[in-house]
Amino acid sequence: MTSPDFGGLGPHNSQRLLYFVRIAELGSVTSAALSLGISQPSLSTALRKLERELEVQLFDRTRGGVVLTPEGQLLVGEARSVLKNLDDFRLAVIAARSEQPEAVKVAIPSGVNVSLFAPLAQVFTRRYAPAQIHVIPTWSLAETVETVRTGKAELALLPRVSVPNDMEGHDVGHYEFALAFPPGFATPTRAVDLTALDKMPFIGSREGTAADRLVRAAHREGLKPQVVMIEPNIPSLPHLVATGVGAAMVTTTQSMELRLLGVQTRLFEPREKWSVRMIHRRTKLSPPARRLLAVAQDLRRKRG
Repeated sequence: MTSPDFGGLGPHNSQRLLYFVRIAELGSVTSAALSLGISQPSLSTALRKLERELEVQLFDRTRGGVVLTPEGQLLVGEARSVLKNLDDFRLAVIAARSEQPEAVKVAIPSGVNVSLFAPLAQVFTRRYAPAQIHVIPTWSLAETVETVRTGKAELALLPRVSVPNDMEGHDVGHYEFALAFPPGFATPTRAVDLTALDKMPFIGSREGTAADRLVRAAHREGLKPQVVMIEPNIPSLPHLVATGVGAAMVTTTQSMELRLLGVQTRLFEPREKWSVRMIHRRTKLSPPARRLLAVAQDLRRKRG
């Protein structure tokens, strides 16, 4: 005996299969209708349509109710399997829709400019949508390392530092810095050295940052930059310089923004560059973290 042809089922096949299985379990159309919460005529109509679509008789009618025909006995097992698979599929869809997108936590200290991180974030989130990056801001390099060490972040960007022994580091890019001159101050025609900072009002930053190291280097040379503000918020630097608060050490990306504001910038001589590394603990990374690191390394190779 061959299996019933499921290809002939109409758009309501799963509902009709459910009705059929319930009748088979209870051995009565009346009892099945009560169990399903529908009228007996509606259930009988659905059963007749199923039999017409399959071109078989599924039940024999008796005084006590109904019993499965040989064709019905063949169908009931397959129908239960189909209904179970449909239930499993619906549960999987619900779980997938309620599941949070993959996310990777990245610690970024205030000294890291977004110009390096922005293209990395753009490529990663587009390539692996709906993956997310959760940025954890930190205020110092030591805090950044500790954030990764304690597992609060899986990855971190660190500028110009030695990678701790208990972690791995990967070169993902570098910054080149320039000196931005506030309005009203003479701007040299060529690259500048530390002497340009002497007696210059200067917007500093937190300890360990590029601006802090620049001021310390100037002091060692006997120069006296006038630190008028400690500003950890890198995005606000262009506007502070443009309004005349003081000079500032900026990235070459920020230099382009400053030129739009009418501010002149000059590169340092010798060139001031900071490499940036992505660090992580010496443990197996999660899939989204591995992908983000791979994207960072790929962008680094393309930049050369």
